[in-house]
Amino acid sequence: MNNLFGNEETKPDEEKTEVPKKQKRPRKKTKPDEPKSFEDAIDELEKLVERLEDPETPLEESVKIFERAQFLAKWCMNILEKIEGKLKLLVPTEEGFELEDFEEE
Repeated sequence: MNNLFGNEETKPDEEKTEVPKKQKRPRKKTKPDEPKSFEDAIDELEKLVERLEDPETPLEESVKIFERAQFLAKWCMNILEKIEGKLKLLVPTEEGFELEDFEEE
């Protein structure tokens, strides 16, 4: 017998079988436009600067290049700030050497 939705009704004593749902893969939180490494970002920045300096580059393209360069520069600064917190200086003392936190002057 069909119910209101046109589906066949099951009797209480009938066993229901569940169809397994498709499993979703966890998504990475990295953006697809992020560089793979600091060095890759610097290389790309250098190329973008060359394109910006080219007088033949159209204005609309220059704006897109500038936006990408700005993103990469901020990305690199974030990497450098993280690394800076891990840097230590090896300072000579009377007893030998001592590690001190790196502080920007």
